[in-house]
Amino acid sequence: MKLLPIPVWLGLRYAWSVRRGLSGFLALMSMAGLCLAVALLIVALSVMNGFDRELRERILAFMPHVALYQVGGIRDWQALASKVLKHQRVQAAAPFIQDQVALSRGDRLQTALLRYVLPEQEEQLAPLGRYVEGDGAQQLEEMERGLLLGQELADRLQVKPGSDLGVLALGPRSRGRGLIPAVERFKVAGTFATHSELDHTLALGRLATGAQLLGFGGAVQGLRLRLDDLYEAPQVAEELLQELGPNYDARTWVQTHGHLYESIQLSRRLVVVMLFAVVVVAAFNIVSTLIMVVGEKRPSIAVLRSMGASRHQVMMTFLVLGSWVGLLGSLLGLLLGLWLCANIAELMGLAESLLGIRFLDTEVYPVSYLPVQVLGSDLVWVLSVALAAALLASVYPARRAATLPPAADLRYE
Repeated sequence: MKLLPIPVWLGLRYAWSVRRGLSGFLALMSMAGLCLAVALLIVALSVMNGFDRELRERILAFMPHVALYQVGGIRDWQALASKVLKHQRVQAAAPFIQDQVALSRGDRLQTALLRYVLPEQEEQLAPLGRYVEGDGAQQLEEMERGLLLGQELADRLQVKPGSDLGVLALGPRSRGRGLIPAVERFKVAGTFATHSELDHTLALGRLATGAQLLGFGGAVQGLRLRLDDLYEAPQVAEELLQELGPNYDARTWVQTHGHLYESIQLSRRLVVVMLFAVVVVAAFNIVSTLIMVVGEKRPSIAVLRSMGASRHQVMMTFLVLGSWVGLLGSLLGLLLGLWLCANIAELMGLAESLLGIRFLDTEVYPVSYLPVQVLGSDLVWVLSVALAAALLASVYPARRAATLPPAADLRYE
């Protein structure tokens, strides 16, 4: 300890001595408040990061970053795919046909978006194997009229792999075939579970079947593209349209799911502002603690001043004390926040079982669980703000201690 500067040594000694009485209680409350505020901010940031990651990797895995369309359908999609793949941002392309349908099983009826795809091409855009149960993807390739259903959609229809299913096409191209479209018979090839809103609304079928039923012949409705950076989708779409000409149109994920992304970002900003305010308020509780300590240490401060300690040294002593309290509170909050992030699924499941409610339902929220992604940059920012707030909160009590007149206190010693 003798190797430490005098203000640092005294500040740590005062921190150790503040264990009893009112000042000790206030120090403990300040530390606990800062710990809780830091932990909550880390959890909130990690959850928002998790939602952002799930939007990119789970929901948008089944949705095209960019979808290209041509008036009357795309006749030679292979040639178009070869052309757009020359763009440096485009990583994969696959054809599709989709239609709004009603799925029926007995007296049960559910609407869905039925997308007809080439299963072997689809793997380049969406990791089907990661979400499809069993050998459902292989069954889809082998069955002429097979469907892959979202798990929630299958549960509502009460079907399983091998079940028969009626499909009534509702799209305009289907209605053009007659006043009352016929109900086509399909068989359930399997189910997929993304634990997102797609499980309620999406079904997948074979491209050739969709082209036949919807009258596309040898054409396809559009081309789905996957980019190396999904946030570049609007710019890439504009560049492709300029290159392809006026007969083409494009839609990006920003147009279809951009509202969800903006909602996540807005929630993140609001939560961060509110919880950073909580961190600052918790840090400024240190003011009352240090004022109490300064009152208790008036005789010691007077002795130090009479022995030659400068006002700067006295001020630095109490800045060290306040920073020490802030550092302990911040580090404990960091550990608590990381523990909560690691166990948030179990804690949420326990709360749901105790309260008998479901916090996240994919009919309302984009995913059915609370995703978490802890980023080192967030931890650095949270600790930096907490420590800076603790240091600023220590300035006033430290300056007050430095300006105390030593003679008035020594008179009674």
